[in-house]
Amino acid sequence: RHALAGELVPCAVQRAGKGVRLQALLDSGHTLTDLATGAPVLIAEAAALEELWTPAEARVLTQLGERGAPWCLSHLEEPGGFRLLPYRAVGVEQGMLLCFTADSAAVGGKNLGPTTVALSPTAVSSEGGYAALWSGKEGGTSYAP
Repeated sequence: RHALAGELVPCAVQRAGKGVRLQALLDSGHTLTDLATGAPVLIAEAAALEELWTPAEARVLTQLGERGAPWCLSHLEEPGGFRLLPYRAVGVEQGMLLCFTADSAAVGGKNLGPTTVALSPTAVSSEGGYAALWSGKEGGTSYAP
């Protein structure tokens, strides 16, 4: 359904010389921003980004859904730029997402440069058609592919 409306776009994330490609949904209802920079945050399924992790990070990050973001952060041998990002959503008054700053990200062919990526411990699509959510905004302005 979303693909027919033109809302699914290719997405790429780079970290420490490694890269992954996935599909992202342009979601105008997604308003998560990085508190430090005010920039929009890309939300991606942690499992879809597993090729970016070191073996030690992968061992910890596979526990994200079961143990939660604070536990994972405290058990990473080298934090490697991971940090916690607070959020609120329907049914979640105060939550924490584990996030990192990607060396670069691109959504719909548009290079976003260094981008905060929040890790979803669960699938972001119930139908499996995409593994990331993007607000469709860049630097506070609307973005259309």
